Amino acid sequence: MQITNGTRRWLALAIGGATLTSGGVALAATAGSSTTPPAAAVPAPSATTPRPLVSTPADPSETGATDATEATDTTESSASEAADMAKLKALAKIDEAQAKTTALAKVRGTAGVTELSDENGKPVWDVEVTATDGTMHDVTVDAVTGTIVTSETND
Repeated sequence: MQITNGTRRWLALAIGGATLTSGGVALAATAGSSTTPPAAAVPAPSATTPRPLVSTPADPSETGATDATEATDTTESSASEAADMAKLKALAKIDEAQAKTTALAKVRGTAGVTELSDENGKPVWDVEVTATDGTMHDVTVDAVTGTIVTSETND
């Protein structure tokens, strides 16, 4: 197995003070002693048995790991979003089906994604409508009164 200079540098750093020789890996001598490798040098891997190197990412974010603070922030954020959504649903007087019907009365076509959201502190239904001519429209329906707040064409 051919070992590149980059691999040698990585191994030296990973092993911590080791020297890669043609016969294997030798541990570095202690300060003030001989520079000859000790007799118990680790033999080089066999050419017939390739051994993959395992590297550890330098950046913990590459592993997908998160720290405790980040996990707590995510949990709190999710809980806050769920609480906000519950408040919006409690304020809404019309449901999703009624919002779609209202939007389709404004724009003939097919209702797609419908979301309950907050606009200036008031609950609204955002309805995506594909008109019969193929154009996309965003229709916003007031979730309390059932009236259309805005209707925009997406270009």
